[in-house]
Order: sequence, then C-alpha cells, then structure tokens
Amino acid sequence: MSKCLPASTRNIMSLSLGGFEVLLERKSVKNINLRVRRDGTVYVSAPRRLPLDAIERFVVSRADWIASAQSHVHERAQQAQWSAEDGQVIFIWGEPHVFELRTLPASGGRPSCSFSRHDGHLTCAADERIATSSPECLEARDKQLSQWLREQVRSHTALLMPACEEVVGQHCAGVRFRTMKSRWGSCNVSTRLITLNDRLVHHDPRCLEYVIFHELCHLLEPSHNARFHALMDQVCPDWRERKDLLERR
Repeated sequence: MSKCLPASTRNIMSLSLGGFEVLLERKSVKNINLRVRRDGTVYVSAPRRLPLDAIERFVVSRADWIASAQSHVHERAQQAQWSAEDGQVIFIWGEPHVFELRTLPASGGRPSCSFSRHDGHLTCAADERIATSSPECLEARDKQLSQWLREQVRSHTALLMPACEEVVGQHCAGVRFRTMKSRWGSCNVSTRLITLNDRLVHHDPRCLEYVIFHELCHLLEPSHNARFHALMDQVCPDWRERKDLLERR
C-alpha cells in the first residue's frame, strides 16, 4: 500500500514492491532506474505511464542485487558504529576485532586506557576507575579509543605518504585528521593541506592509500575531470577497484 509523503516529495510514492519497501518516482525518463541509497532505501525512477506491475517485475528481477546492496549498507553501518564495551565488534583495517576489557588497579594521575591488537581481538587495559559499565566510564573509554584509532590512521598515513608523494610528484603541506560524514578526504589546493577522514581506519588499508592518491592528484588537477581520472589511472591503476571496495565496505 502506498503512503503519503511530504509535499516536497509529492512525486514520490512509498510502496511495497517484490517484497521490498520502495520509493517510486515517476519521471520523464525512458528506462527504469534503480539504486540502493546509503541509508539502505530502495529508490526507483520510472516512466510516467509504465504500468506498476511492469515496475514490480523489474524490482523482482533485481531482488538478489538489492538484498546484497542492503547487506553492504548494514555492514558499513556496523563498521561506522562502535563502543568500547566488552564483546563489541570493531573493524580495524577491514578486519573485525572483538573488544576485550581488562581491568587494572588504579594508579596515580588521570585514569587511562591502553589498547593492543592480536588474533582478531582488541584488548583495552583500563584503569579500574573507568572500567565499569556506567555511562561516564563508557564515555571516557570511547573517547580514548577514538583517539587511539585516529592515531592508527595518522601513523599509517605517515608511512604511506612519502611513497605516494613520490609517485604523484607532488608534496602536501600537511595532513589533518577528523571525522567527516560525507567525504573520505579533501584537499585545499591553495594551502596544499590534505584532510583525511579518521574513519578510514575501519577499512582495508588499500582504501587509505587510494584516498591519499586521490587528494594528491588534486594538487595537479582540482576538478574531477578527464585529466584527473587519467592522473589516477597513472599513479594508482586499480583505483576504481579500491574506490568500489571503500564504498561497499
């Protein structure tokens, strides 16, 4: 059954087709277009006069692809969300790690944590003052884990950057790290400063290298035009595969 949507989306209907909740938009197009959005929503645009049953047959024909795409969205959401709680799964460089909390006796100074990775586990040795399950302790561990994860990206970037700069033939003025919602990196061409998303730590290391190449190439070509793509082909021939890996994961 279709649902009413706000006036700003009055050309879009929400309905069930082929077992999926679909946002259907009637447009002046010749073909049916289907995509799974980043939030997992199935969006279909179709010719205005095409019968609904024809659209549903098309959705059914793509059922396996839709299910796979939504699974990737769910997995990506899991990777992007973590908490420093015992038993949580946290992805580090594309691999799942089970969070293990170990309590240490309180020592002088501010309570702190140390982290180590081994055999698919991320061990957190925490001062007993922040090792409980209280919201305050969890927030304190989350903050320190976030700092540790950012340092993993920082140190890995420091190892990759010199070789990447040599391949591209360009040097950046510096690299900053922060959490970004809509992009993996950015390059300020005038200042030659590069900013990287610290959430790259959750993905395959090849994805970080791809983003570094991408931003360094912007020092030669600010736009995403044919010249930019040619530069990427030259410095990172499999960049499309890495980009796809990053977007899927």
